[in-house]
Amino acid sequence: MLQQTQVDRVIPFFETFIAELPDWESLAKCPQPKLLKLWKGLGYNRRALNTKKAAHYILEQHNGKLPQDLEALQKIPNVGVYTSAAIMNFVHGIPTPLIETNVRTVFFHHFYTKEASVDDKVLIKKVLVTLDLSSSPRYPGHPLGSLPESSPREWMYALMDYGSHLRREGVKITSKSKHYTKQKSFKGSKREIRGKILEILLHDPILSLEILEQKITDDLKDNENNPQSVIEDMVKEGFLEKKGDSIFIRSS
Repeated sequence: MLQQTQVDRVIPFFETFIAELPDWESLAKCPQPKLLKLWKGLGYNRRALNTKKAAHYILEQHNGKLPQDLEALQKIPNVGVYTSAAIMNFVHGIPTPLIETNVRTVFFHHFYTKEASVDDKVLIKKVLVTLDLSSSPRYPGHPLGSLPESSPREWMYALMDYGSHLRREGVKITSKSKHYTKQKSFKGSKREIRGKILEILLHDPILSLEILEQKITDDLKDNENNPQSVIEDMVKEGFLEKKGDSIFIRSS
């Protein structure tokens, strides 16, 4: 939920989501319309489907237990470098370097004031130096020698909070990252149509293709993307199902 969405916006959605789906099994069994309804308002709805795929994998491959190994975590569907490192720190308490927007801000602000296009492979070396890796099975030694015992969870929270503070104070240097891409406008985008399709079908569960397209066109008059092509994409991706001329949210 926190990917590309701010914390204060996520909190109420997270609390409702966890109350409804408190474990991997309930998430794996959750009907897709209900899952998307719980997610409604967060955007990037593909993330909701990804959580369900991950739940199935964790139940089938790990008996419902998150592995405590970086490589094993990255084999879970749609779990990448950042998410796996976050799980290691925040769930398992195993110090693992991670990089995200706020962490980048901290290190750019203090170490890369003049450089541009800094690669994460360079940045990760700086992050490594700040971690107490004595309890990490992946990093038996530490470049600074013996450090006081610390909580990787609290340290990474501190880095993120500090980065968030810097950004609120006007430090806007994320563009220094080689991996920086400016987010496209939601208005007039295919994402806007995708969100509208789910909004319509959560209210009217089954519609003909013609009526669905008309409702989209009526609500998004300034969006020039082709609704039919977006609907076809969502069918291929498993969001929607089409039977005859009827369109509805796929149940599972």
